[in-house]
This record gives sequence, structure tokens and C-alpha cells, in this order.
Amino acid sequence: MSKDHLNTSDSPQALMALETNNALVEDLEKGAEEQPQPEKSDDGSEKAPDPNIVDWDGPDDPSNPMNWPKSKREGHVVIVSVITLIVLVLSIPMQLLSRLTPFRNLGATMFAPGVADLMQDFHQTDSTLGSFTVSIYLLGLGLGPLFIAPMSELYGRLPVYHICNSFFIIFFVACAVSTDVGMFLAFRFITGVAGSCPVALGGGTIADVIPQEKRGGAMALFALGPLIGPIIGPVIGGFVAQYIGWRWTFRILAIVVSFYPPNI
Repeated sequence: MSKDHLNTSDSPQALMALETNNALVEDLEKGAEEQPQPEKSDDGSEKAPDPNIVDWDGPDDPSNPMNWPKSKREGHVVIVSVITLIVLVLSIPMQLLSRLTPFRNLGATMFAPGVADLMQDFHQTDSTLGSFTVSIYLLGLGLGPLFIAPMSELYGRLPVYHICNSFFIIFFVACAVSTDVGMFLAFRFITGVAGSCPVALGGGTIADVIPQEKRGGAMALFALGPLIGPIIGPVIGGFVAQYIGWRWTFRILAIVVSFYPPNI
């Protein structure tokens, strides 16, 4: 059928067919233009893919945490939030350090109410040393992320979580069985370093498994640890230290942390 014949007013079906064909051709040409072209080197040859670029195998890659089942992703958020709460039950707000009197009215952490008994067991009378047994944990919490955060980017978050959790339990038990104040201070510092893992990596874990538009609720749950941890710590620690001894403040939390799921 000739072009002149298609342009006549007495063939509307032919005109419609021609317009449809033209639209299809335009769509194909537009798609070809929008398709990303491989990068080329100066000599015109295609560049090889950059081996330093790491990405998922497409948007439906099952290894991508965003594609995990909703229950698994939310479970990760809950676990990290609970561990952060446990870790910060042992911490102490810096503004309360100045209020630590010589082994009296110590309510800043779960362990703090038992400082008087600890100093008596270790035959120490220096009030500054007594305060240091509490605050050295914060020193570990501050220094730990300097090493833990880069390690999580190099080796992944999961092995870092497992290693730090193992060290946390081991040295937490070591604090409970310490026989002198120097041993206790060393073990408590290492416990603080290991305990900084969920504080440093928790936000990154939430960003890995929760879409941005739904991240507010997950971050609110995660933030409960820093908010209520230092509050409920002394309440629990006061009863524990009074009735069963300061060493049990470490044993109880070591037992709780030992239930941390190993396969998250």
C-alpha cells in the first residue's frame, strides 16, 4: 500500500495503523538511547568492570538484607536493641561521675551499688579508685568503636558481633571472679570495648535491614537502650548487691547475654 494512498481521508484504519507503527518505532529508538552504554577506554575498546565495586546481583538478590522476610529483619532490630540495652545497663552517665561519694549512694550503674563491697573485698580505701572501677567501663565504650566500626566494613557485621559478644561474656565472667582490683579494672575495660559493638554498629544494622521510610520506628526501639539502660541498672544492681553480693551483678548479666542467638 503506497504512502499516498495512506494519506487519503477515505482510509482511517490505514492511518491508525501507520500512527501505531510510528509510535512503536519511536519507543524502540528512545529505549535504545536510554540504555546505558558500556564505558570505553581512550582507544575505543570497552573497559573491564571495576573489581573494587561490590554490589548485589540485581534488585532481587536473596543475599540482600532488604529482601529477607519481614520477621527476620525485625528480629535483627529487636536483638540488637536488647543487646544495646544490656550493655548500657552497665554504663554510667558522665554527669553522674561527680556525684559518686566514697562508696555510698552509688546508683549510676548496675554494678555501682556494689562498689563498697568490692573495695572491702580487695582491701582498698581510695575513693578515686572506687569511682574508677565504675567509670573505666565508659573508657572502653569510647575507644571500642574506633576499631570495631572499620572492622565491620572490612569483614562484615556478623563476625564482629559474634566475636565481641564472646569477649563480652568471657571478660564479664572474669570480672566476677577477679581477685584484686588491678585484675578487675583490666577485665572491666576489655568488657567495655567489647560492649561498644552494638552501640557502634546498631544504627548500621538497622539501615541494612529496614527501608528508609520505615526506619523511624526501628531507631526509636534501638534508642531505648541508651535512654532506660542507665536508669534500670542501679535499681536492679542495688537489690542484687545487697542480697547476693556484687559479683552476681556480673554473673546475672553474663547469663542473660549468653542467650544471644548465634545465627542472626
